[in-house]
Amino acid sequence: MWYVQLGLVPMTAGLVAASASLIAEALDTRWILTAITAVIAFLSFRTKVYPLWLLVAPDRIDRFRAVLGRRWR
Repeated sequence: MWYVQLGLVPMTAGLVAASASLIAEALDTRWILTAITAVIAFLSFRTKVYPLWLLVAPDRIDRFRAVLGRRWR
């Protein structure tokens, strides 16, 4: 049965990549969001950091800036 698993791995990776592409295309309406998406994608492929921390980091930065009274636009 291991050969079935080997056959499903590329298909699963392709479906995950296609889903991520569709979500990024729908949500990236401003250049800053596109830049954040690109940085998170690069870091998730190049580091062993848990991806949830990479997704939470921009929100925390934005909340910190909101406390200081500055929002990015």
